[in-house]
Amino acid sequence: MLFPLQRLPLAPEVWERQVLPLRMDYRPELLDQLCTSGEVVWLGADAGRVAIAFRDDAALLGPPAGQAPPPADPASEAVRAALTGARHLAELAAETRLPEAEVSEALWRLVSSGEATNDAWEPLRRTRRAVAPRSLTPRPGTRRLTRRRLPPRGAALGRWTPTAPLLAASIDEADRRRALAELLLERHGVLVRAAIAAEGVPGGPAGLRRALGDLETLGVSRRGYLVDGLGGAQHALPAAIERLREVRDPAPDAAAIALAASDPANPYGIALRWPAHAAGRASRVAGAVVVLRNGEPLAFLERGARTLLSLQPLAPADWTAVAGALASASLEGRLAAVQLERIDGEPATGTPLAAVFTATGFVAGPRRLTLRARR
Repeated sequence: MLFPLQRLPLAPEVWERQVLPLRMDYRPELLDQLCTSGEVVWLGADAGRVAIAFRDDAALLGPPAGQAPPPADPASEAVRAALTGARHLAELAAETRLPEAEVSEALWRLVSSGEATNDAWEPLRRTRRAVAPRSLTPRPGTRRLTRRRLPPRGAALGRWTPTAPLLAASIDEADRRRALAELLLERHGVLVRAAIAAEGVPGGPAGLRRALGDLETLGVSRRGYLVDGLGGAQHALPAAIERLREVRDPAPDAAAIALAASDPANPYGIALRWPAHAAGRASRVAGAVVVLRNGEPLAFLERGARTLLSLQPLAPADWTAVAGALASASLEGRLAAVQLERIDGEPATGTPLAAVFTATGFVAGPRRLTLRARR
């Protein structure tokens, strides 16, 4: 299940709460074991995202797209120079003679640029707790209060290592392109130019043209006009084409599903454009959720889970499907607490739709419809 997800940068909470549980009987300790055993590694990208890769595939696939520029501040330079092998936070602080909080912040900057990683997943779960030192002017008769700066995001856990050795193997460029082509076919099912461009593949769609052609010649994949409106340069594995044939006439009573907007199973925002009904507000931002049924977009839950937008004109039965999908995601632990304040621009508690949502487990309050997360 992890193979088609390699080299995909996502927020850590999206990995654990929404992406992995949809694909397997996920338990956090399983990912911990894969990381600590060295079988799986994670590589950072900008905006707090990380990609997962099998250690044996990391050099072949290359780093994920969207990495930040290498930091050039003095603390990052010092930590970069000291990070010559597997080192604990305390060891790095002792060698650089910097406070652990500064070393921690430097490490996370190096993670964002793809230069550092950790042999544990646990640091990614920890909430950033760094607080800049601050002094409050005391009132007469009170003491001055000082807030201590703490190492952020569990940086003291595990051992930090440079990523360069993971990616240092000499790889033939043709082999890399072949591996990336197979990976993206597995990930997207139907691979189109827009998906290749969004994945940040070196050379873009043109860089994979020959590799995809070779796979077609070998019978591994097929090229054709598979999905209406996506052009002729569509490639898919035979199993994906069979699946398309099965859903050509979708069942009208199929259940809706809520998944992370950034999940590769959601084609909107990559292969397909978001519906104009969302007025440009839908995106693949971390924390957002999309509700699909038979591949059709029904609704978009904005990051923060306070605003719900319909992605097409919905009948009452469609709204019931949306509410049920959100409630199921919460029951399965894939969705954090939802506190709906607005539905399509209207107050959530003042719309006739409120009864639809309360019937599926939402609780009506004075200003919002609340759905508590199950853990």
